[in-house]
Amino acid sequence: MDGPTNKVLFRSAAFLLVASAALYALTDYLFSGIEWTPLQIPVDLVEDREHGGDFVAVWSVVYEIRLDTDRNLDLQEQNCLLGIETVVPERCAGVSPELVLSWQVKADEELIAGAESTDSQTGYWGPSMGKILGAFQALEGQSYRVTATVGRSSPRLQQSNPRLQVAVTQRERRWTYVWIGLLIVIATGLLLLAIVLSILLARRSYSRRDH
Repeated sequence: MDGPTNKVLFRSAAFLLVASAALYALTDYLFSGIEWTPLQIPVDLVEDREHGGDFVAVWSVVYEIRLDTDRNLDLQEQNCLLGIETVVPERCAGVSPELVLSWQVKADEELIAGAESTDSQTGYWGPSMGKILGAFQALEGQSYRVTATVGRSSPRLQQSNPRLQVAVTQRERRWTYVWIGLLIVIATGLLLLAIVLSILLARRSYSRRDH
């Protein structure tokens, strides 16, 4: 009776170890394969200057178009220059927004999305800061062309090393982390169960030897 039982324990533990390793490998593959910012283009904020770039969507997710900048100016001034001061607009009484550009996203020459930078007042802050210009739904495997045309020169904002970015939205990132975290929890649970079965198998083997 002990022999068949031990075989079942061994096979179960081996299966759980393989399943756990496969899930860890899948998690690593998914996480390392994510391009949060598939396109980044340096921008010269000179009137009528056009910038553009191409990227292929790896997943069917929502991407946002944003102008990202270094945090090397006075924070309040930079908020005003970007046009993202919405809490107390009066703080920008002496500083007019300098960011004026139009942007487009095309797929196979078909216009997918586009707008003016002045249509948005949504900003973000972190290691860098900037303005979210808009967003669009991308399809996996589709190639997109992103262009931006500067409508007004901005010598002061140019000092913050501006770049046009296409990035996965924060909402999409949160769901990705949730699914990856769930995979890690499942993989860890399988690994712990395999360890428990291995310990039980070892104890049964030692007990059988003693007898």
